[in-house]
Amino acid sequence: MKLYSNNIGNFFAQTALVVADLANQQVNVEVLNKEQQNDKDFKAKNVNGKFPLLELESGELIFESSAIANHFARAAPASGLLGQSAFQTAQVHQWTEFTHDKLWPNVFPVAMACLGHTTVAADVHATNVSNLKAALKTLNSHLADSHFLVGDNLTVADILAAGSLIMAF
Repeated sequence: MKLYSNNIGNFFAQTALVVADLANQQVNVEVLNKEQQNDKDFKAKNVNGKFPLLELESGELIFESSAIANHFARAAPASGLLGQSAFQTAQVHQWTEFTHDKLWPNVFPVAMACLGHTTVAADVHATNVSNLKAALKTLNSHLADSHFLVGDNLTVADILAAGSLIMAF
């Protein structure tokens, strides 16, 4: 398998690679420069134009880091990375969606504004901070009696949620 990235530190590629490592999946990482990214053949592969992009040995392609992470986890069911039952797998997907819908849309703009990478109107920033606090409250409440988001072991949900919060901290 080959994981394409646009830079060595691509956060989303790194998150997928954490799951690959935990699932004992061998992945070659290919960091593409601008010229390679703009190559006609590569552009035909990379339908959404973003990174990471996973190319399987069969030539099939998977984009979006959470889908790639789920693919790695599914290849190693004994790892428990997708839960221990069909219900837990649904919970993993539930928390993955929570991360995409509630954490990332607020973590990223708050962090970029705080780090001085973007200028944001005060009211927009306040709304993002408020939304982020609400999402963190949900996580804290859920984790009050557990070390993991789903079941009794680390799952893709934990990795994606924790990864999204690295930037916030």
